[in-house]
Amino acid sequence: MKVYEGDTLLLQVEPVENCYFKWDLYSDLLVDFSTSPGNALNDEAYFVDDVCERTEVYVVWRKPGIYFFRVSVIDLLGCTNNLELGIVEVLSTNQRIVTNENSLFIPEGFSPNGDGIHDYFQMVSIEKYPEAHLYIFDRVGNKIFDKNNYGNVEFWGSFEQAWWNGESYRNKKVPLGNYLYILDTGMGGQIKGFVMVLY
Repeated sequence: MKVYEGDTLLLQVEPVENCYFKWDLYSDLLVDFSTSPGNALNDEAYFVDDVCERTEVYVVWRKPGIYFFRVSVIDLLGCTNNLELGIVEVLSTNQRIVTNENSLFIPEGFSPNGDGIHDYFQMVSIEKYPEAHLYIFDRVGNKIFDKNNYGNVEFWGSFEQAWWNGESYRNKKVPLGNYLYILDTGMGGQIKGFVMVLY
């Protein structure tokens, strides 16, 4: 989702009986979201009235950038499960989005089922970023895959080795669903979003 600096955004989840919730905000995007507490500073983003343990919370986004939020559910025994991970892009109030035919295109999904059609997480014009590094996270923030020189066929020697084929570090196909990606362009920028893996 996208908001502008200074905006207040409502984040909410469905209640779970006999449980309470804990929200965290992140500006450092390469931490382990599954175990690390929120690290966004108050001059970047903050919870209204410091309320961060309800099903509904309000967040004021103060500084342009890419942020993540995590909501965890805690039961009466104190057991914690990470329920959801989301991304928020905060735009400057005078920011304008400019696109052109040479822009990097990142698909919203792919289907690594071996049928020869969209079997890889392939990005158009990635050759402009030969030192790009891709990170993939599951819905609770565990890093399940990363690859340097992403999409650089010349570096890897083959098309199959250059792209993500839907496998985790364990060389097993990931379950169907949405996965968070962070693409470090290798040129001082980062691109973040979600990709759907279908079969």
